[in-house]
Amino acid sequence: SVIPNAVDTSMFTPNPAARKSNCITIVCITRLVYRKGVDLMVEVIPAICKQFEHVNFIVGGDGPMRVALEQMRENNQLQDRVEMLGHVQHHDVRNVLVRGHIYLNCSLT
Repeated sequence: SVIPNAVDTSMFTPNPAARKSNCITIVCITRLVYRKGVDLMVEVIPAICKQFEHVNFIVGGDGPMRVALEQMRENNQLQDRVEMLGHVQHHDVRNVLVRGHIYLNCSLT
C-alpha cells in the first residue's frame, strides 16, 4: 500500500512575487538547538555574506542557540542581511518559506 505524504506540497509552490528580486534569500526555519546545526549556521552565514553581497538570510525559530545567532549577526554587522523572526506559528511557515530562493537545513539528525 501507499502511505500518502503528510504535507500538501502544492501549498509550498514558490511564489516569486513574495521574494526580493535584487538578492538571493536563504530561509531556515528550525528549533534553534545544537542538534539542528545552528552552530554551523553561526559559522557559515558571515562567510557567505562576506563572499556574496547579494545574499540575505531569514531565520525562523527559537531556542537556546538563538543568542549565538544574534551575537553573530551583531558582531558581523549583519542586522540588515539576517532577519531573525523568532518563533514562527505553524500557519505562517508557508508564508516565510515562499519568501526564499533556497531552504537551508543544517540538522545533524
